[in-house]
Amino acid sequence: MVYCGANLCVHTMWPHEKMLQWHTLHHTVLADIYNVNIPSELDKQRSRDFGKFNEALSVKSPFVRIPWLSDAAAGGFIVVFGVLFHYVLGWGVTHVWDEAQWNVG
Repeated sequence: MVYCGANLCVHTMWPHEKMLQWHTLHHTVLADIYNVNIPSELDKQRSRDFGKFNEALSVKSPFVRIPWLSDAAAGGFIVVFGVLFHYVLGWGVTHVWDEAQWNVG
C-alpha cells in the first residue's frame, strides 16, 4: 500500500502544471533530481536542473512549494486503497488474522 500511494502520487503524470513534482520532471524532461519529490540539500547544491526549474515550479506547483504535500497525498492514496482492499476485496489483515500461524518458542 505504501508503494501504491507513492507511485500514484509521482508516476501518474497529472495533466496539469499545478500537479508537477520533481520526480515527474525527471521523467518528462530528464531532470537530474530523481528522488520521490523533495530535493535533498545535496541535490540543491549539485543539480543543474534545481536552479533552472525551482523558481518556476515553486510558483506553479504546490507540491514543490509545500514539501510535505506529496507525502500527504500519497498517504491519502494509501488510506483510500486500504479501505477499498479491506472492504471491497476482503484483503485486509483482519480478514486473515484467524489463519495466522504463530511460531512461538
